[in-house]
Amino acid sequence: MKNNEASHLAADDLLQQLRQEAKRQYLQEQTEQIAQRQPVTDASALQAQSDAMRAMAQANSQSLSLLTTQLQQKDQQLDALLDQIDALEEENRGLRTEIDLRQENDDSHASIELSRTQKPVIELLWRLVFKAGIRDAAKSDLARLFAYITGYSEKKVYNLLKGENHVALERSSTAEVKRVNALLNTLGSEIQI
Repeated sequence: MKNNEASHLAADDLLQQLRQEAKRQYLQEQTEQIAQRQPVTDASALQAQSDAMRAMAQANSQSLSLLTTQLQQKDQQLDALLDQIDALEEENRGLRTEIDLRQENDDSHASIELSRTQKPVIELLWRLVFKAGIRDAAKSDLARLFAYITGYSEKKVYNLLKGENHVALERSSTAEVKRVNALLNTLGSEIQI
């Protein structure tokens, strides 16, 4: 609304300037005629000048009307663009929120996945080795291999290798065992802990 008032005031100012310019030009022509001592007495000459000034004023009015219309159209286009910018900013905020939530979710999954205990890991490696056909290996050799793969202490790994082909798991490892079994199912493996 303010833009329309401002454009209307600007149009009025432009029209006023055009009128003043037409008057100044008319007065200049009259002054030049007087200076040349050519008296303006002919009524038809005055009428012609008046008609010319009226035609100029009408042309200026039409130009001003056209400019005002164009200004209003540009104002509407600007409003539409501002609405689009607002919508895009809102969408951007939504996407940022979604990305933040996904990042938090990924971080929490990563911390869960990284928290693992030795017994389920060693049990999984034992079963993989057994499935690969390695059945007669010494516990010390298996402990050395498992320590290399896991980064655990060779002595701790050796102590975990109690039974014939399994590690004694505890109830506290239930969630971790489920997670490992789910990963194995995803791979289509027959092996389960």
